[in-house]
Amino acid sequence: MGLMFLAAILVREGYNVKIIDAYLERLNQLKLSKKILIQNPDIVGITTDSCNFYESIRIAKLVKNVTHALVVLGGPHATIRAKEIINYPEVDVVVIGEGENTLLEIVNRLENGKSLEGCKGCFFKENGKKKFNPFRERIKNFDTLPFPARHLLPYKKYPRLYSSGGLKAPIDTISTSRGCPYNCSFCSSRIIWGKTYQHRSPKKVVDEIEFLINEYDTNGVYFREDNFTLKKNHVIGICEELRRRKIDIEWECSSRVDLVDKTLLKIMARAGCKSIWYGVESGSQKTLEKINKGITLEKSRKAVKLSREVGINVGGSFIIGIPGETKEDINKTIQFIKELKLTPSAIHYFYGIPDSALYREVIDNNWIDSAYGDILFVKTPEFNKRSLQKIINSVRRDLWFYNIKSKLKQKPLNAVKFSISAIKQPKKLLSLLRNF
Repeated sequence: MGLMFLAAILVREGYNVKIIDAYLERLNQLKLSKKILIQNPDIVGITTDSCNFYESIRIAKLVKNVTHALVVLGGPHATIRAKEIINYPEVDVVVIGEGENTLLEIVNRLENGKSLEGCKGCFFKENGKKKFNPFRERIKNFDTLPFPARHLLPYKKYPRLYSSGGLKAPIDTISTSRGCPYNCSFCSSRIIWGKTYQHRSPKKVVDEIEFLINEYDTNGVYFREDNFTLKKNHVIGICEELRRRKIDIEWECSSRVDLVDKTLLKIMARAGCKSIWYGVESGSQKTLEKINKGITLEKSRKAVKLSREVGINVGGSFIIGIPGETKEDINKTIQFIKELKLTPSAIHYFYGIPDSALYREVIDNNWIDSAYGDILFVKTPEFNKRSLQKIINSVRRDLWFYNIKSKLKQKPLNAVKFSISAIKQPKKLLSLLRNF
């Protein structure tokens, strides 16, 4: 999505832009080299996060080996680690924060032979010296951005199947907002975006939905953002616009359990909302307070109950192994998952993301089991990465069998299909049966 937004801005201004999705096209180093060589670009932009950073640097080296292109790194990790990343010899420019206006200014300046001195939102090198420009202000009117440039991708190759609530494919992702005003200690969103929350107008959002239906035969929409229901009037506006235009589409979203009520959920359900994903995170109130989540167990119970009452399927995400947790806290989370009976549930062990508050706490206390780049896995007297993974495997196995039983009660044929799909993955099935 980020690359498509960036490309859309440049296309609108008349620049020739290509997007390469190396994951989708399964490009190894040689194939990627050939593809870049054929394009012979003047500038190559690479999105990097804390998980793929080293791959990003390898690609930057590859670009320098086959072209004379300027290499620009942007994305979450670039924003957080800009001063370190600009030191890499393969990197010419680092974009910090929102990249659309910054990248456009970079391209305009380079086309006109101008220096990047004073170009807000980027660090760069000039005559062998590193230069640090100030941060750029956030985009104030999200509606000024064009629709993501989906036409630059081999769109028919994408599965377009992702859905936690069983939406009918093809399913596409839409982003209606950026930023999160909350300050959960395990998350880096606020560090990346700041405190500001911006959203597009309901009209613009529904315009894009109509565009997707007409151009790409979209049947379902996933609103991919931190807190879709943060501004109730925004959500209600989208729902009313969908109904006013008589657009029959199913959709799902993500949010917090303290940002919904029954009235809002009813409006969402009438407008096509089939599923909502909540960040429940823990079944221990002590842990919720530790991560500065700002919710209670009762709020989670209530949000799940209200969502189901209006016919919206509910999924939830959980984290175990938060620094400071005990085995008792982890057991409380496991029991809470079973109590809420959320299908699906995403259960992960904690790992430190730069530069969240918990990330700094892990470093300060030397609670490091292992690391993948700047991602830190935790080891405390209570647990380590391996023991947490065993717990998660056990809980996932239990939920897997629970899902089969639930589907069997509701729709026997679906349960058969679910079982067959598992059998098609023999390694996964063998592992489940061995543990069972």
